[in-house]
Amino acid sequence: MQLKDYGKTDWEWSLFDPEAKKARYETVFPQECRLIYEKGAGLVRK
Repeated sequence: MQLKDYGKTDWEWSLFDPEAKKARYETVFPQECRLIYEKGAGLVRK
């Protein structure tokens, strides 16, 4: 997420839903980070 509040810009946001993007960032992104960390840790142990 490049901006904390997309509503403060004068850009047209019809291409995506800022609320859905924020929800994904708060739920899916941490899971993906943990998965990538575990994969990297597995590579180091080998």
